[in-house]
Amino acid sequence: MLFLVLKFVHILSAILAVGFNAAYGLLIGRARRGGLDGREMAFALKTVKLMDDRIANPCYLLLGITGVSMVIVQGYAWSYTWIHASLALLVIVAVLGLAFYTPTLRRQIDVLQSSGASDPEFARLSTRGAILGSVIGVIVIVIVALMVYKPS
Repeated sequence: MLFLVLKFVHILSAILAVGFNAAYGLLIGRARRGGLDGREMAFALKTVKLMDDRIANPCYLLLGITGVSMVIVQGYAWSYTWIHASLALLVIVAVLGLAFYTPTLRRQIDVLQSSGASDPEFARLSTRGAILGSVIGVIVIVIVALMVYKPS
């Protein structure tokens, strides 16, 4: 029973984290078409920041906790490569997100508010955020594949 609860929370956390991360690109892409005054972009970036801080990042933390708990409860051997790879990639996602993506997003909001969307620094930060988001997205897809297929 405990394993089923852990699995449910784990899957729900994965759906929320990945779903919210996927929505970031849609929000920001739509805001880019909103005009040059930057109001739509400011709203989109602040929304992404809120979603990231309050939903996606806590869900990733919960994924780590429930994942390790399921390994313990189910009795999987810690020697499985897919467990090591998943945990290592989750740590990489956390480092990229907390040390690079979040500060980039915070700085992007600051530059937008102080200098506007036409500022070259804003464009540089937008590119950096898009690259980081894409890299994190690919890593998350690999983690999901490892969890589903459990290669030996």
